[in-house]
Amino acid sequence: MPKNTIFKILFYLINLLFLYKYSVRQDIISVGFIIPIYTLIFYVVVTKDILYFKFFSANKLKFIYFFTSILMAFLLFFIIHNTDGNLLNVDRWSAMDIGIKSLLNGQYPYNVSDHMNQYTSNLPGLFIIGFPFYLMGNVGYLQIITFLLLTLTLYVFFDIKKSLYYLLLLILSPAYWWEIFCLSDLMSNIFLLLCFFIFFEKKYKEDKFKQPYLLGILLGFFTLTRGIVIAPLAIYYFSDYWKISLHKQLKFAFACMITIGLLITMALRDCPDLKTLLDYHPLRLQTILLPNYIVILTLIIPFIFSFYIKKFYNDFLKSTVFCMLLPVLIAFGMKWYQNGLNTIITKMFFDISYLSMCFPFLILIIVNPKHRFFKTHSQSHTTSH
Repeated sequence: MPKNTIFKILFYLINLLFLYKYSVRQDIISVGFIIPIYTLIFYVVVTKDILYFKFFSANKLKFIYFFTSILMAFLLFFIIHNTDGNLLNVDRWSAMDIGIKSLLNGQYPYNVSDHMNQYTSNLPGLFIIGFPFYLMGNVGYLQIITFLLLTLTLYVFFDIKKSLYYLLLLILSPAYWWEIFCLSDLMSNIFLLLCFFIFFEKKYKEDKFKQPYLLGILLGFFTLTRGIVIAPLAIYYFSDYWKISLHKQLKFAFACMITIGLLITMALRDCPDLKTLLDYHPLRLQTILLPNYIVILTLIIPFIFSFYIKKFYNDFLKSTVFCMLLPVLIAFGMKWYQNGLNTIITKMFFDISYLSMCFPFLILIIVNPKHRFFKTHSQSHTTSH
């Protein structure tokens, strides 16, 4: 089997679920036409990898990359700015919006309902990420900034062909466009995490705990954005933590615990009583689809994997995709068994967007170079002749 085929198939199948789910809701274009056309386009793109870029000089590729990135940013702004979130049957945006609003108004954020009469499961770190965009009047603008940060990170750390290939796969992903049209923060959250890992892998690969206070603050913050991010953080850092000096361990632990403590205090300070806390808290909603023993098992696995990570690409990225998908696939399988595949895809029995949250890492696996992962010094100075 050619290299990365299994990951390309996985990327295709998840996107196919989105394409099918939302294609059957319209009668303008037949589903029997949409799916084969998408399959053909996808096949041509992923089987040729980046070979079709060989016809362009490095400077032309850079122009295409930046032109496409800027064009996409404007398109994202147009879509997000003109989308009325209150008409959506998805409450990702309002879960963040109502949480931030509640905190600013001195209310406990987890027992205040959003526009769909649901309760937010956002952790406090996510409220902080969304705060600047709340002040701008639309938390959906977060997606524009994370997209631009992603494109800049790819350009700085990877050669232009692979950066452009990543961008192309993202644009060809129905799951990503669903995120945009639904003003969701899920993939944006993971894009931020991916940029963090790429930067730290390049700058601190030989000494991951070189800045223990800074790292403790950042990891404490990311941990309280979304529960699933614990998996990649554990895989990347846990085993190395036991190899550093006790002095660094204490510095890191202190900064991490202080950060987590401050964020939890911010979120819980207006909780009226213990009963409210037990009845309304984000972890209850984030783990509602799985039995507790499976939740615990899927939390333990990344810590075990951490001791077997040798390379960023071969080990870390692939382990991260597996650990992020494992609890979602188990929940998906349970719902499939209970209700049937067509029902959980076309109805509101399961949120398939959780399947796509691994895409930032998954796409990077697909575009990975055969020999070198990051851009070399010579590549950064390549010009066309």
